[in-house]
Amino acid sequence: MDNIPVYQGKLTAYLDQNILDMFVKHGLGEFGEMLAREYQVVYSDETLKEIKRSVGYENKFLDVLNQLGAFHLKVYLDEHFQPTGKATITKRDSYQAFHEYNSNEPVYERIYDSMMMNVQKVYGGASDSTFDDIKDTQIAAYADLHKFILKNIEDLKPEFPELAIQLEAQAEDMKNKLAVAVSENAKLASQNISDPIGWSGIKDFREFLNTGPMQLNNIEPPNVIQQIWCICQKKFPNEMDITLEQFFCLESNPIYPSSEFFKYQKVNSIYNMLNMLGYHPDSKVHKERRFIAAISDQSHASLATFADMLLSRDKSFLKKVEASYEFLGVGTHTFHVEENTYTSD
Repeated sequence: MDNIPVYQGKLTAYLDQNILDMFVKHGLGEFGEMLAREYQVVYSDETLKEIKRSVGYENKFLDVLNQLGAFHLKVYLDEHFQPTGKATITKRDSYQAFHEYNSNEPVYERIYDSMMMNVQKVYGGASDSTFDDIKDTQIAAYADLHKFILKNIEDLKPEFPELAIQLEAQAEDMKNKLAVAVSENAKLASQNISDPIGWSGIKDFREFLNTGPMQLNNIEPPNVIQQIWCICQKKFPNEMDITLEQFFCLESNPIYPSSEFFKYQKVNSIYNMLNMLGYHPDSKVHKERRFIAAISDQSHASLATFADMLLSRDKSFLKKVEASYEFLGVGTHTFHVEENTYTSD
């Protein structure tokens, strides 16, 4: 990364999707023009994903990004295509970025969606699916990925036959390991949950710890995470030996345990746990649309750690963000934007 210059421009501002939605509906107004003039607005692939879901309004959102002079923020990958703890921001036309995002191979999106089914189930969604149903969906998605990889390896065989053989073996090994992992996960879940149809992990979790909005929403900074931990800790059996870091899933990278666990990734873990516990939680997350929105909010919270400030109109979102940032020492400043902040001619 030494050859990538450090950004030295205006303070960067990451906008939650509801801010962009405000500009789409009402125009930039004085507030939006001030942001474009005084700050460097940035957006992420999660922003583009939400724009893709706004069927019929895509161009309006992209026009707003261009009017704001927004730069595209992406997590920087190392030479092995693994995430680092840094990000780049690039000046580019939002239509170009959106086209590039949409041109990504859809098999990767299917893999992500299948992985998120476990989380959705815990949130009370996918109510008609058993853990074996989810396992079968995930294995099918991995099989599609395997076929896609093999198809690309075929192109290497004429010039790099030995490399192609190695890659084929690695792809097969990866597919088998993933199948074993999801099968073990489904088996363990089935052993602990006797009737998965209609099951809500959030409901069981909150009942066990006696937590929820009534118990947690009156907690104020500082040390929000530590205060919540003290409440939860009292409910654990005496023989349970668990630390705050373990409880909030901060000890290691949940996907790649041997890889470094960066702050922006830890935000995901804390934000998700706060939703589970009921600290200013997202509502109706058992419904697919609301679940997708909650996961998007979590991603925005994570990616905004690379910016100087995060703006949102959602107070509950900001409460979870601020608790996460405070505990992790993230320097991003948060601002709640009132609906009447902007004015239009």
